[in-house]
Amino acid sequence: MVDSADQGDDEPGVPDKDKSDPPNINSGIEKSRIHLHNLLKESRTEQIPLLVLGNKSDLPKHRSVDEIIDLLDLQSITGREISCYGISAKEETNLDSVLKWLINKATK
Repeated sequence: MVDSADQGDDEPGVPDKDKSDPPNINSGIEKSRIHLHNLLKESRTEQIPLLVLGNKSDLPKHRSVDEIIDLLDLQSITGREISCYGISAKEETNLDSVLKWLINKATK
């Protein structure tokens, strides 16, 4: 799951003056992209469907599904079904769609 409202603060609680570089708003999602693509290269994950959830879609500065797809480079992934949803647990946005997706995959 990707925090679609990621503000890029890798060091919460550390005063800005003590941080060596300004926060990179994409640093967390960049790490996620690298880990995801490395995981999908492993033979044990071949043909397993991929579900990506962008959480906190209720916040004003959330990333859109299209941005998440681009930032995670999902369009380059082949050989498996990929679904990406923007969700909000607070507003229950798309939770029904995600549950239907999971149930559908569990019954196959």
